Amino acid sequence: MNKCFVLLFFFTLQIFTSANAQQMQMVKDLNPGFASSYPRGLTVANGKLFFAADINNTGQFKLYLTEGTSATTQQLLAVDGSNIQNLIAYKNKIYFSCHDATNGQELWVSDGTVAGTKLFMDIIPGSDGSYPEYFTVCNNKLFFRAVDQLGGYDMYITDGTAAGTIMLQQYVDVLYGLSDFGILNNSIYFRGVSGTGQGYGLWKSDGTAAGTSLFTASNSINPVTIYATDIGFTEYNSSIYFSGSCSDITNGGYELTKLVATIPTSFSFT
Repeated sequence: MNKCFVLLFFFTLQIFTSANAQQMQMVKDLNPGFASSYPRGLTVANGKLFFAADINNTGQFKLYLTEGTSATTQQLLAVDGSNIQNLIAYKNKIYFSCHDATNGQELWVSDGTVAGTKLFMDIIPGSDGSYPEYFTVCNNKLFFRAVDQLGGYDMYITDGTAAGTIMLQQYVDVLYGLSDFGILNNSIYFRGVSGTGQGYGLWKSDGTAAGTSLFTASNSINPVTIYATDIGFTEYNSSIYFSGSCSDITNGGYELTKLVATIPTSFSFT
């Protein structure tokens, strides 16, 4: 089998306008031979392309960057068991989830240099990780979900500093089932439940503890629940669309639902 065909996994597409031709070129064979490195999480920050790749066929992905040439493609982080996940660009840096033996799966950052690629915060000290995920930039802050020391799935934010990295509200579980958060009018929306009596429903946060609260409860007045699958929220024409269910007879079952921005407590089923 032709090696070039097998290794067709990471290319740049160059368009030559004079000849109206397109040419694909492999940037670098990170895992020489017939093996693949499976680059994933391609994310641009500060003029560089960051990505994770498995170069040893172990399922453990390392952090790389490239400026589009073989010579500029380099490994930034080579931690055993690193398992790089959830890359996102924020303030000209890359934030991501990474595992090491000392800290577990925690929040890391890279400015595109080896020296500047490091653990950003050990949310749960020791080898038990906080597993940060669902990274979303909103209102000039980076939101994410992480496990706290009590085992809850809490909402965290960071402004890119250690002092500005905080849990917004404890005992509010950001529930499974969404690959990201909904963004509308400089706030994020998410499916959550509180152990302090506020209950289950659609939650809202502007990035402050005071501004993180149950937006619409699922109860007899607003009997709306959100389908627990990785479909995410999507903003469209000043509304957030998602898969929701109303428990009344007319609108039973999970259907296309929207949160209308101009009427904050209004839901409509399509």
